[in-house]
Amino acid sequence: MNKVVFLVLLLSSLAQAYSLKPIQITEHVYVFQGRTEHFSRDNQGDIVNTGFVVTGGGVVILDTGPSLKYGQAMLDAIAAITDEPIVKIINTHHHPDHYFGNQAFEAAPTFATASNQSQMQTNGDGYADGLYYLVGSAMVGTEPAPSQFSLSSGSEKIGNLTLKYHVFTGHTFEDLVIEVVEDNLIFAGDLVFSDRAPTTPHADVELWIKSLDKLSEFDFQYLIPGHGYIASHQNVLQPIDDTKAYLTWLQRHLLSSAENGIHPAQLIADGPASPWDKLGAMPDEYERSISHLYPEMLRNTLQAPVWQER
Repeated sequence: MNKVVFLVLLLSSLAQAYSLKPIQITEHVYVFQGRTEHFSRDNQGDIVNTGFVVTGGGVVILDTGPSLKYGQAMLDAIAAITDEPIVKIINTHHHPDHYFGNQAFEAAPTFATASNQSQMQTNGDGYADGLYYLVGSAMVGTEPAPSQFSLSSGSEKIGNLTLKYHVFTGHTFEDLVIEVVEDNLIFAGDLVFSDRAPTTPHADVELWIKSLDKLSEFDFQYLIPGHGYIASHQNVLQPIDDTKAYLTWLQRHLLSSAENGIHPAQLIADGPASPWDKLGAMPDEYERSISHLYPEMLRNTLQAPVWQER
C-alpha cells in the first residue's frame, strides 16, 4: 500500500457507509447488485454484483466486493437475513472489486482457483493503490486479503444444496462460475456482463467467446453476471449473448483498425460505435480495452507501428 496515499485518505473525511440491500433471487440465493459504472468516489466502488447462499448448513459468500467497509456492510446485511454462520467464501477471480472485502470475513475460509490465488498475491498491492486513487476514502483500512485455499472444478454438498464449480478462461486466466444446482442458478462472475461494458485487462477475447458458448449450453433459469442486471427464465441467456456480441464487435473493430494503421488516439477520439456506446462504464472501458488489446494487434498485423490519420 502506498503510505502517502493511505495517510492522505486517513486525514480526509470518511466516506458514507455502503447501503447494501440484498435482493432475493431464489429461495436460497441473495445478491447485492452494484451500479453499472466505472470506479469513482461517488459510487465508492460499489459496481460489482456479490451474493450469498443460505444453504441450511451455513452461508456461502460469492465474491466480497471492493473494500473492507463493503465486506463489513455485507456482514451486517446477511445477519439481518439469517443467523446461519458463514462457512465459506468464494472469489470468482483476482480483480480487486471481487475479493478486497475478504478482509471483513476473518473467521471464514476463503477460496479461489490456484491461478487467481497467485495473481492476488502478486498484484494485490498494486490493485490497492489503484483503487485508493479511484475510490478514495471508502477504501480506508482496506488491505489485500488473498484467498487462502485453492478451488478447482467439481461439486460439493453444503447443507441442503449442491454447489458445482466450473473453471472457464478468457476474461482472466481462470474464471470461476458457481452453479447452485437445486435453484437452477448460475453465478457467472465477470465471464458475463449485462448492460455494462466488459473489462479486458487480462482478456483473451477468442477464448472468452468460446467459454460463453459453452456456458450458454448449461441448463439454468437464473443468471447473476459479475456486473449489471440479473436475468431469469426466458431472458436468461441475454447477458451471455450481449457479452459475446460486444466482444465480437470489439475484436473485429480493433483488428480492422490495426490492419489500417489507425492511431490509438484516433480510436479513442472516435469512441465506441452504437449501440455499444450506450453501455454502462462507457467510454472508460472501451478506452481501457484499446490500451489492453490494441498494441499487440498492431505488432501482429504491422510488425511496427505505422500511423494513419483518418
